[in-house]
Amino acid sequence: MRKYIITLLLPFLLFSCEDFLSIDSPSNFDNSYVYSNEGEIFRALTAVYNPLTEVYGGRWITSFIPNTDVEFNAADEVLSAKGDDFSSFEPQSLNTDLTGVMTQFYKAINLANGVIAGIEECELYANADKTQPSNLMQMYGEAKTLRAMVYLDLVRCWGDVPLMLKPSSSDDEMFVDVVDRDSILTYMINDLKSVEPTMMYAKDINYGAERANREFCQGLIALTALTRGGWSLRPNKENPADRGQMMRSSDWREYYKIAEEYAGKVINDGYHSLTMGFEEFWKMVCNLGTVTNDDFIFDIPLLKSSGTGEYCYYVGVPMDYGETNPYGKSTGSYNLTTLYMLSFDEDDLRRDVTCVNYSYDAKLNQKAPTIGDNNLGRIKNGKYRRIWMETPLGSTTTKSTGVNASYMRYADILLMYAEAVNENNNGPTQAAKDALKEVRKRAFPSDKWGEKVDAYVDALTTKEKFFEAIVNERKWEFGGENKRHYDLARWNIYGQILVDFYKNAVQMGYNANFPTTQYLQWSNIPDNYYYRQVDNPERPGTLMLEFVGLHKREKEPTEGKYTRKGFATGFIVQKTDAAGNKLDKSDPANWEPCPTLKRCFRGYFTDQTIDMINPEKDPVPYLLPFGQTFISANPKIKNYYGFK
Repeated sequence: MRKYIITLLLPFLLFSCEDFLSIDSPSNFDNSYVYSNEGEIFRALTAVYNPLTEVYGGRWITSFIPNTDVEFNAADEVLSAKGDDFSSFEPQSLNTDLTGVMTQFYKAINLANGVIAGIEECELYANADKTQPSNLMQMYGEAKTLRAMVYLDLVRCWGDVPLMLKPSSSDDEMFVDVVDRDSILTYMINDLKSVEPTMMYAKDINYGAERANREFCQGLIALTALTRGGWSLRPNKENPADRGQMMRSSDWREYYKIAEEYAGKVINDGYHSLTMGFEEFWKMVCNLGTVTNDDFIFDIPLLKSSGTGEYCYYVGVPMDYGETNPYGKSTGSYNLTTLYMLSFDEDDLRRDVTCVNYSYDAKLNQKAPTIGDNNLGRIKNGKYRRIWMETPLGSTTTKSTGVNASYMRYADILLMYAEAVNENNNGPTQAAKDALKEVRKRAFPSDKWGEKVDAYVDALTTKEKFFEAIVNERKWEFGGENKRHYDLARWNIYGQILVDFYKNAVQMGYNANFPTTQYLQWSNIPDNYYYRQVDNPERPGTLMLEFVGLHKREKEPTEGKYTRKGFATGFIVQKTDAAGNKLDKSDPANWEPCPTLKRCFRGYFTDQTIDMINPEKDPVPYLLPFGQTFISANPKIKNYYGFK
């Protein structure tokens, strides 16, 4: 569990876990003092985490998430005046969050550079054994690991970015150009490889998985290598208005080997497992807990009652204020797709943990379904629930819940390893299959392992089948954790996934409205669903929602009073004539995709351009533009990919 009180090598002074993030950088002292004492070095290191909490606890999860087959926000008909059309692939450089987030990232980089330089120049480092783990070498590696993490995410969201490897000073060159992303990622991989052997495991350091530990360094090497070896959107330097082209480097295979090696290290070291159940894990997350021997690899620690912290507020199950509600308010504005919910196996335990279709009123009754947006979206991220908190935060509380940002889990390590091994061996080895099986064993009841784990995985005999299984498994495992669009981009299947999502939804809509005539492969998709409030046995005195037909097509119940609500019937709508009158609904030709479908991917395609898109050649514009303020401060930086 999270260690709330520890001694930080400072005589008679105790800090809580909250203080871990509250410790100020020792700016009142010169480096000769700060870096002569491991306690003061740790104080300097904690300052690196502060801007990270601002980003990963805030806009990173509330704004910068484009639509996928998992995460989903309905787009408006016209561009936002704020330039914040991130979900529909049309952000604009005028959006202030673009500069704000990048500023925080480079603040963290500069602070990390200061720690790295300070340690390298101090006597403690000169006298240290640089071949063995120690507190000093852990902090040195920790600073480098945090820096590499930030550069990875800068590259994954902006492409080529400025590279700063030393702390800024007054005589620095003020205007710096961007650096090719491959060079940045290669540098970070090699840098991490140099410090990994001297870092300490989560089990051996204070705060454990809330600090960048050795297994996270190993996992970050693997993730960075998969990104370096994967595809990314490259600019047309001759034509900034051009969308660009998806490319990967000629040496990409070497990086898949690195990914296999370093993800394999975490597995072979044997300090982690998936013993804890999937729901049990997320309940611990919501209760501000971590352990060092299970799924937790690295959580970015967030402060309670101050700063950002959108988990169990913006991200989570909606909950209303109320004097009789001790948990506080959650908007639950973060949305998943209904098609994602329907993609799960009916026995997969992850579905009902991740996908929630209700909210709570002020008396903690589950109330009206959240599904909206023509029934395509507004499934809520059930991994983050205030009602799971054993110690409620208080009736008037909102954000700043103290719930951490889960950056990397052991399940991620296992699936990265399986993916890399499959690629490196032109098909899955037994070790790759075992890694996938370990993830699926936690996902299914033990009496289903024979069919849903062993038989399922053993049938994946080709490279292509196993890769497809990895694509799906990462979807089911990490829904709502801000990973899907990165994965789809590096696999170069983003466009195909979006086209398939659109066309499948349209076909489902036609089958729901004309069940005997078209697209019979979707005959099990709910046309309508039914719900009612019943007594909640887990919380006596409150009501819960009971559903029929939410996950598969079922007949309307004849017993009990249920409310009927459209599901796939809403994926298409009746056309209207020039006067606004609806056309004959009995003719399938008089129907069209719903407004949500028409607009949800409009920066890539609409209902008018879908047939013009070739997803194998036409790239999804998933990158972000540089903010106007960032560009105006450095004339060497410019936007490409058609960004305004």
